[in-house]
Amino acid sequence: MEEQQSKPAFPDFFLVGAPRCGTTAMSKYLSRNPQICFSKPKEPHFFSMLRREAPGLEIQADYIQQFFPHCSDSHRVWGEGSVSYLYYPAAIQAILAENPAAKFIVMVRRPADLLYSYHARLLA
Repeated sequence: MEEQQSKPAFPDFFLVGAPRCGTTAMSKYLSRNPQICFSKPKEPHFFSMLRREAPGLEIQADYIQQFFPHCSDSHRVWGEGSVSYLYYPAAIQAILAENPAAKFIVMVRRPADLLYSYHARLLA
């Protein structure tokens, strides 16, 4: 008999990257896997908005319950995709303080291609 895994207490991975680098597409691909639960919304930016010290911060109440209420025991891993974490080292430190085993998927793009894509988006 296979042992049932309990619900994670914190996300296992974080999708970060520059704008127009495919993080939204990647989050959609990953979300198609029934064992992966992705935050809603995709980009909560929770850890990039924290101050150096967040007195009284309750990760379960202020983060997990707000952005992962749809996750269940059937999900083996949780993830979120706040691209802002790429630019805010304190966010990475706060994440690793909660889960030292957290993984990061970093997506970047050649800057000229990024500009063409961003420009086309603004014109649409």
